Amino acid sequence: MLMILWVMYDAFRGHSGPRGWASLSAIVLLIGSAQLICLGIIGEYIGRIYAEVKRRPLYVVEARLARWLLMMTDKADERSLPVTHDVLAQMVGGPRHAVTVALNELRAKGAIAHLRGRLEILNRSLLIAHACECYRQHANLIRSTQSD
Repeated sequence: MLMILWVMYDAFRGHSGPRGWASLSAIVLLIGSAQLICLGIIGEYIGRIYAEVKRRPLYVVEARLARWLLMMTDKADERSLPVTHDVLAQMVGGPRHAVTVALNELRAKGAIAHLRGRLEILNRSLLIAHACECYRQHANLIRSTQSD
């Protein structure tokens, strides 16, 4: 901005350089400042996206884990499953540490209890609340086929 003012001041005084230098300098500085503003806006958006996505993998793993546990207990017709963290990580498609964090969160909320390769459903409705929408669709489909 200061450079544009200097070029304009210099042009009004009559001490300008070669012909067209003032307008060319003003255009280059204007385009450069527009680029910097655009980069700042893009940086702001990337920062917001990063902040939003930072926790998403744990949320996705928790929803998938809740859905998988509900579906397996539906199929086994039991409230307890013999399953390890490694198997759960493979089933939900997430890293083992994310599964451990999700299991601990579900346990802290009172939805499940797990100890040494055994997992028990304590509060099914709470687990359904944490499951993704596709479990509700799956459960409705199962109910409709069983009623026929």
